[in-house]
Amino acid sequence: SIRRRLVKDTETKRKLLDFDAILYMGNQFNKNSYEKFKLPLYKIFPSTNNSIIFNYKSIANRDPRKFVYFGGNGLICKGLDLVLEAFDGLRDVSLDICGPTDEKDFWNYYKPLLKRNSNINFHGFIDVKGKFFNYLMDRASFNIFPASAEASATSVLTCMRKGVIPVCTKEAGIDIDGFGFYLYQRDVEYIKNRILKLSKKKTSEIIKRSIDTYIASHAFTEERFKLSFEKALLNSCEILKGRDK
Repeated sequence: SIRRRLVKDTETKRKLLDFDAILYMGNQFNKNSYEKFKLPLYKIFPSTNNSIIFNYKSIANRDPRKFVYFGGNGLICKGLDLVLEAFDGLRDVSLDICGPTDEKDFWNYYKPLLKRNSNINFHGFIDVKGKFFNYLMDRASFNIFPASAEASATSVLTCMRKGVIPVCTKEAGIDIDGFGFYLYQRDVEYIKNRILKLSKKKTSEIIKRSIDTYIASHAFTEERFKLSFEKALLNSCEILKGRDK
């Protein structure tokens, strides 16, 4: 198999020691990874596409047995291998996968699994402004994403804009307390049991969490990104002024 998403710059840690401040994206997990450098840390909120509209009319039709996986390159780093193996043999739930087609070694390995599970469908990359994206998101209840390390996974945030409830690890870089469901283990059996329990959730809970998910997504708009980035830069400038004195 081909190794992907590797940090090849062996001097990264040394270079960080020369910095005056660090601008980061993510939650406490991400922040903790930089605290060892003893530098001021300023959080930036990534943005989602403002054109993505939450369809209130579809919310009552959300099916707890329908899941999506939505992610970019680095499929193993993002945990799609675990998701596929967890769904293997689960006939009463469905999984729609949206992601890259170019990781041939990955897809060749999982081709037999896809073939024997008609309830798992791979669609490749899809246009978030298109009708098919709306179709998938308006019927799915959960977006499952057991990532190993992400700085506020924008794929999860994109689904949140449609009210699709996130089911992800804390390492995905998004705080989902109160509306989403954390995956506390990256283990196939654990994820499988989580899927089965979620698929039995009542419609009333799905509706409430879906609305709360959409509301939470408003923290990740283009406007919020601009404000957080501006604030981080201004704070950094203050540090530099102090060092010049």
